[in-house]
Amino acid sequence: MNFRKTPQSLIALLAIVTSASAATYTQDFDGLADGTTDLGDGSAIASNLDLAGFPVGQASVQGGELRLTEDDVNSQRASFRIPPVANSSLGWTATFDFTLFDAAGGNPPADGFSFNYGEILPQTTLAAGPTGHGNAEAGMGGTVISFAVDTWQDGGQGFNIWGATGTNRINGNVLPSGVNVTGTATITWSPTTTSFTTTGLGTNASFINVPHNFVGDDNYGFSFSARTGGANEELRIDNLVITTGGDDDADGDGLPNGYEIANGLDPDDNGLNPNNNGVPGNPDNGADGDPDMDNLTNIQELDLGTDPQDDDTDDDTLTDDVETNSGIWEGPGATGTDPLNNDSDGDTLLDAVENPDLPFVDANQPGTDPNLADSDGDTLGDGYEIDNGLNPDDNGENPNNNGVAGDPVQGADGDPDLDTLTNAEEQGLGTDPQNEDTDNDGYNDNVETNTGTWVSVADTGSDPLNDDTDGDLLLDGVENPDLPYDSGNPATQPGTDPNIGDTDGDKVKDGVEVAEGRDPTVPQAPPSGYIQDFDGFADGTTDLGDGSVMNGAAAVEGNQLILTRDGALGGSASFMIPAIEGSENGWTASFDLTITDSAGANQPADGVSFNYGNFSLTEIGSGEEGMAAAGAVTENVSFEVDTWENGSLEVGVNIAEKVGGLDTDLSFTNGSILADGTSVSGPVTIVYDPEEGLSFTTEGLLTNADFENIATAFLGDAAYNFGFSARIGGANQTVAIDNLQIIIGSAPQDDFSIVSIENVIVPGVGANPDTRSVTITWKSSDRDRYGVYASPDLANGLLDWDELDDSIPGAAGTTSFTESGIPIDTQRRFYHVRRIAD
Repeated sequence: MNFRKTPQSLIALLAIVTSASAATYTQDFDGLADGTTDLGDGSAIASNLDLAGFPVGQASVQGGELRLTEDDVNSQRASFRIPPVANSSLGWTATFDFTLFDAAGGNPPADGFSFNYGEILPQTTLAAGPTGHGNAEAGMGGTVISFAVDTWQDGGQGFNIWGATGTNRINGNVLPSGVNVTGTATITWSPTTTSFTTTGLGTNASFINVPHNFVGDDNYGFSFSARTGGANEELRIDNLVITTGGDDDADGDGLPNGYEIANGLDPDDNGLNPNNNGVPGNPDNGADGDPDMDNLTNIQELDLGTDPQDDDTDDDTLTDDVETNSGIWEGPGATGTDPLNNDSDGDTLLDAVENPDLPFVDANQPGTDPNLADSDGDTLGDGYEIDNGLNPDDNGENPNNNGVAGDPVQGADGDPDLDTLTNAEEQGLGTDPQNEDTDNDGYNDNVETNTGTWVSVADTGSDPLNDDTDGDLLLDGVENPDLPYDSGNPATQPGTDPNIGDTDGDKVKDGVEVAEGRDPTVPQAPPSGYIQDFDGFADGTTDLGDGSVMNGAAAVEGNQLILTRDGALGGSASFMIPAIEGSENGWTASFDLTITDSAGANQPADGVSFNYGNFSLTEIGSGEEGMAAAGAVTENVSFEVDTWENGSLEVGVNIAEKVGGLDTDLSFTNGSILADGTSVSGPVTIVYDPEEGLSFTTEGLLTNADFENIATAFLGDAAYNFGFSARIGGANQTVAIDNLQIIIGSAPQDDFSIVSIENVIVPGVGANPDTRSVTITWKSSDRDRYGVYASPDLANGLLDWDELDDSIPGAAGTTSFTESGIPIDTQRRFYHVRRIAD
């Protein structure tokens, strides 16, 4: 584009036309050099800054348009603030062109933008909210009404009006990945209704005359707010026109200019011949026009609030002219229904299917009145009766509402499923009046009182709409705490309470204990550690049944715990393990860590931490920063792997403590964890010793932790939880955890460790098949005794392992123990050696 070298004070960038009741702001961004951010008209264009103080995205005029966000630039926020325009409180119309661009092969488009009217405060911060750059597709923040275009995420995109009444959301694909779309927007606001339409997109905004309670003010301004996250796009705005004084009527036809613009009519053509301009007018544009041919004139549609371009504004298949909004049915030509509501009586049946002049047949011909939510007056809603196999035009009385003998089963006191609950009671409960056991859990609806407290089999306290009220993996119908646990039939008589997921309070769900052959009514001793290898769980599992809690994006996949996923932007996750008795005296945690970043995308980020402190099991945490930003967490130690950003001063491994709410780094090694497009993996060992301090070692990373006995002011507590916290921002990576063990006790010493495991196949004799024999040897002391335990699965709590011998005298140097008779087909077996206290 060629620019004339004209002094800025003479460039025709802005035109403001005012009258006694109207004003117009126009801006086409032409004639300005690329990079301009000061238009000289009182407006303000600004972008957020990065940590080094440089602009992110650089919102500015580019090529005669306003560019707010750039494609392939993550984490941008930008705003364009426009000062008040006179008489905006009377009403206004804004029109502008926009272009959304997303390059092929990169991240999908996100996040979107909004146009806002209200108390637009000066931009004083870099983030969201009324004094920042706003919330983009979520509005501006503060006292505003917002018209939003949401481009996050392919398949979840659409349009919103924030600040109007009711539900104002239209879903649809605004910007497919890798394409360029250009559209126009028209937004009209009056003191009672507002409209928002777009053109040129695959899915368009089409809000017409939406009621609102937002009160305008002549001191209010306008703004655009835009942002990108990890996904991104380019947004350009052009040819902005804001016209205020919404009650003006330029052509004198009784239709306000704003209404005509919003509804596709010409505000400068009154439809007469000659029209207000002395030439033949288009009759459709005048007060008596009827462009949608629904027998309502434009002036009538204005009064009704209906769309003059759509003969069925609410899309209920009744044309606007027959929906008289009187609330009284007179016939198919005068339904009495609301032309702006497709279900006038709120009974979940569309107005068009309701016709009280026809008999009841089925859901397509219910015989009901569209103006009455309960056509037969039996207190049962028409929609409820249709959904549940009842006749909405028979109240069950004799005579019934139609003057004939009714069917008692159909009325409020009917009980078609014979569960002793009336239809009215079932409606209140939300249960199915045609099924005595709505949730099919083995208990009839009438005994599931939903109080949460077991009284008896006649008052179970369980939820009649949930077959597993307490989420313990047992159907409510098999749970009865009045019966003892039956070891011969635990699946049908576990002796548990259907309202309590862990009846015996030992932090293991009842269903898990039953599946493992344990009595769920007798608490197990507190575990002396936690072991989990994540094997045997279906992909997507988030509940391991052992008291641990997964939050955010965390789930089991491929027999590992996956905290964050490469290519899934903006994810945060945590995996929390409940407090373990004795942890205040010291513990050792070990696990395998794998971090993977795919080639060709963003660099890896942000990282993961292992934490021990007073956080809740539902805490997400601060990822590679431990619990730094978790305000409710005051005491914590975190062992951190920070992958953001290769070459930066913060990337590396770290130990931090949070004491009295103050987060402090204790020891840090700077260096890249993994290169872009690679994967690293290795074991991690972490030790909390209240006397010696904190230790943290890793293997397999480009930069490894090698911290030993780091002094700390943190003090452990038996009530503190353990857990991982991870996150990604615009850059991303997969973080996987496996073979997790937390062993309670002081740090392991060299004089006590398994040094060898020997596996020998023993030939079978007689009828016995071949068997295995395993000998384990460990470093020992002749002053100690030892116990040896074995398990086929690390997922078992330590107290559930098989006790092989609990009184083995130690020898000076090493001690060995042999387990014989192990079936030849045994795939795996784990061993644990423990010192036994005298």
